[in-house]
Amino acid sequence: MEKLLLGIDLGTSSVKTALVRLNGEILHTESEKYDIEFPEEGFEEEDPAVWWEKTVQALRRLTQQISPNCQIAGVGFSGQMHGLVALDRNHVPLMPCILWSDGRSGELIREFERKMDMECYYEQTANMPSTGFMLFSLLWLKEKKPELFGKIHKVLFPKDYLRMKLTGELGTDFTDASGSGMLAYKNWHISLCDQLGIPQAILPDLYDSYAIAGTVSEEVGRLTGLPAGIPVVYGSGDSMAQLLGVGAVDLGDMVSNIGTGSQITCLINSEGARNTKELNRFVHSVQGLDILSGASLNGGIVMKWINNKVFSMESFDRLVEIAAGVEPGAGGVGFVPYLSGERCPYRSDTAAGVFYGLKLAHGKEHICRAALEGMVYALRDNLAAIEKGTGISPKYIIASGGGAKNPFLLQLQADVFRKKVLVASCEEQACLGAALYAGVGCGLYGSLREASQTVSRYAPEQYEPDADRADLYNRMFQRYLRVRDAVMGIG
Repeated sequence: MEKLLLGIDLGTSSVKTALVRLNGEILHTESEKYDIEFPEEGFEEEDPAVWWEKTVQALRRLTQQISPNCQIAGVGFSGQMHGLVALDRNHVPLMPCILWSDGRSGELIREFERKMDMECYYEQTANMPSTGFMLFSLLWLKEKKPELFGKIHKVLFPKDYLRMKLTGELGTDFTDASGSGMLAYKNWHISLCDQLGIPQAILPDLYDSYAIAGTVSEEVGRLTGLPAGIPVVYGSGDSMAQLLGVGAVDLGDMVSNIGTGSQITCLINSEGARNTKELNRFVHSVQGLDILSGASLNGGIVMKWINNKVFSMESFDRLVEIAAGVEPGAGGVGFVPYLSGERCPYRSDTAAGVFYGLKLAHGKEHICRAALEGMVYALRDNLAAIEKGTGISPKYIIASGGGAKNPFLLQLQADVFRKKVLVASCEEQACLGAALYAGVGCGLYGSLREASQTVSRYAPEQYEPDADRADLYNRMFQRYLRVRDAVMGIG
């Protein structure tokens, strides 16, 4: 009987499920899409009940693909980070999840920074305040909806809600907790929570990503087709699962990810100095490592906006096809992609997106290309901050996420970053990483590093920067920086 692993990745735009062999081969995948809700300006939410409904649908189809000579040995999770799922005593959400990209707590954060010792806060949490972090969403609820806040029995991160639905057990892992704004050295920052009026009792217990949380319940088995009793591990934030899936488990490894948001991430020593306030620093699931992340709120969501609200195109591929018809530099058109404000390397919930350099001769093809280039310029801005803060300048960057599926976007990254770009051969890296947590938790691998190195492989095609395009993009990037500085004050 062959043992398989099940990885579930709860993203911002879809939930993905994958059946994985122990050698890393993905046998089957199923996914379901959903949309972000925007009830007010600056508010971004999703209904956890929709996540669960879509997950059940995907799992029903996936379990029908399991061969009689195979069995699922364990289930692992990956999920969008930072979001707040507030549960009542019956484990029912009190409201929609406030997402990582939500900006409603901006004014509250400015007040927080005026009142608090920010040097001390940063030293203890390794992060500066950001909208969308669980702590600040909780403080917003406490101030704006105190009656609802008083009903909270427990808070969870998004992927923890799905795991709770599978097993009935509450809890979270260290990686997700490190993105809450209230974790200090792998423990909840209780004195800070007491000072801010956040009850300790509502915070979930903390576990390693590969620790077993419980087993699939009989009710869930009937709903999904999963055999009851399968071990389920805690899992991690999507960034950490993705790192496992692409083989980034060693000091200095650097990964570019373009999903709904986008990030440049570098692995650093967990005991290293904390001197990069403009970046996010989170706990990695691999012992002894942290991740230093330049997180942009504006990745694929910008392209979705162009597709749906500007040109009504049929697909992202069509957008890229149109953009590819224009020379690099988009005929002088540029774009600062701060449609959702920005997080790194400059925090601003009021920053806005701006096209610049437009003339009557320009058309949709220039706007499409400028949008793609601007999205990658935002990543290079973060790459520069990482290199400056760590002294690490790798020879290559591993591409992941949706941005790793399109040759045009991969070459654009190589040219803008001025570095070789490698591509993981597995397209569903976060699902693969989630499955590896289950494999370690069930004793099928000796460690996360061993598991990742066992399954990670790279596509034969590598993307080298073209010298002429790299020089052009370097000049355009300097222009982008000047406009970006001006945009930061617009809102």
